[in-house]
Amino acid sequence: PAPPAPPAVPKLVIAPGMTPFKPAGLPVPQAARDLEGRSYDLHSVVVNFVDVGRAYVMGVLMKNPEYEGDDVDWEGVRRCVRYLRTEREMDVFGIVPESFQAHDSGSGRRTKLPEDILLMCEQVEEAEREPYAGEQGSSRETTVQRAYEKNCLIVDSSVNDFRVPLAVEQKTRAWLQRCVELLQLRYYFDSKLATFDVFDGNVETGKLARMNSFS
Repeated sequence: PAPPAPPAVPKLVIAPGMTPFKPAGLPVPQAARDLEGRSYDLHSVVVNFVDVGRAYVMGVLMKNPEYEGDDVDWEGVRRCVRYLRTEREMDVFGIVPESFQAHDSGSGRRTKLPEDILLMCEQVEEAEREPYAGEQGSSRETTVQRAYEKNCLIVDSSVNDFRVPLAVEQKTRAWLQRCVELLQLRYYFDSKLATFDVFDGNVETGKLARMNSFS
């Protein structure tokens, strides 16, 4: 009998000049390790919920958070987590500021993290505001720290902006600077379809196989 057909890879709508992100489950060569000798975990992803929810407000709801007050919407987080879980079969670890509330689908009132989002995640951690600068700062710092600890993928559009100081340990900062091109999932929301998607600005698997502790 003929061998079973491999599972179909979800199709992505590709913008000009972009290439689709490769699905989770690709083999990671043994030589592909970070500077501490740890293997990369490309099945897990740490997500900054504030960053994603804010991007949804700006890209889909077309609002300027600085002037209209709707800084974060849980619907953007929901679409992000659902995509990563169902389309990419990843384990999602969410980061949200302590006691944080946001709008949900333009509801007009703020609520805590919805239960359905929580249930789709392996874990959701509340980031303490101190010693970081404000709610968004705490999410960013904690997202980077947890991604470092897991040596895994990261969803946060601001982590490659090294102009913004990071209140993390030096080894975490060094890890981010060396690994951000590999581990950061660059994402976007389609303004018309309101869908979440990611693009591959990361190191290709073939190149990853030739890497040896980034040396």
